[in-house]
Amino acid sequence: MRRIGVLMNSSSDDPNGKPRLAAFLHKLQQLGWSDGRSVRIDTRWAGAEIERGRQYAAELIERAPDVILAL
Repeated sequence: MRRIGVLMNSSSDDPNGKPRLAAFLHKLQQLGWSDGRSVRIDTRWAGAEIERGRQYAAELIERAPDVILAL
């Protein structure tokens, strides 16, 4: 199974972050990629905290994804 790491620069309750992630997931589904079936998507919400962003980036890299989307 392919793996995608997603690092968001907003918090999970940010009204702008969720629609961006939803649009990405929707487009993947249109292309035939479904989370949990054909691809595994690991999402991290760093918010505005730079150190947390670094930590989450390192976590995602450790999981050896095929691609990382960072916003």
